[in-house]
Amino acid sequence: MAFLRNDAINRVNLHSGVQALAQGAGSIFFFVLLLKAGVSVPHALLAQAAIVTGRFILRPLALPVAIRFGLKPLLIAGTLMLALRFPCWPRSTAWTPPSWPCWPSPPSPS
Repeated sequence: MAFLRNDAINRVNLHSGVQALAQGAGSIFFFVLLLKAGVSVPHALLAQAAIVTGRFILRPLALPVAIRFGLKPLLIAGTLMLALRFPCWPRSTAWTPPSWPCWPSPPSPS
């Protein structure tokens, strides 16, 4: 099989498998987090379905951008956009609109 001799393809396949495993584990964590926060099971499942639907819609839209600018700049931009959310997490105190990540948190009651 020719694809086993191509080292670059093997690395991409390994990366895709690890990423799919991490994404699946993350979605389970998110589901349990919603349930622990008091969200009902139907609403938690609806949130998961909305995330998957959003991915289903947005991924084909990335193809023309990749053709126009190339795959490497698109991967760099996507990696940076995903990484920018992590410094914002410590600032969030609740999942209400005034305190979404990177927005100023409301003053705490004294």
